[in-house]
Amino acid sequence: MLDESQVSKPRRMNDEGPMLRRECTRMVRPSLHVEGDHASNYVADIEDMISQPEFLEEKDVKRLAYLARKGPVPDDSEPSGFALILTGKKWGSFVGTRRRFLQARRDQFLQTLRNRTPNISKPDY
Repeated sequence: MLDESQVSKPRRMNDEGPMLRRECTRMVRPSLHVEGDHASNYVADIEDMISQPEFLEEKDVKRLAYLARKGPVPDDSEPSGFALILTGKKWGSFVGTRRRFLQARRDQFLQTLRNRTPNISKPDY
């Protein structure tokens, strides 16, 4: 029979897992992406999303403000002086919020195009 020291204890519900270095590509304004500067790309994407709240829900704005404070960590080995270190849960939250933001912005753009495009009827052959 196993004693308590040999049995792994279940993870707590609020345990988010290990903190890992993340690589962030700038997707909100990709033309401003800085190669290798993941912390700056991360913060810039968050700032861009918060500056366009019409594509976000209220809870997303609060979540992004929280994530902006948690991700960048001082690190002298990085060119910007900061490394991007997040748990899987926080990283997933950022990626999901950014995906919803980009989808809402794209949907609005497509709707604008549909509204501007005149109805062209098919030619009769």
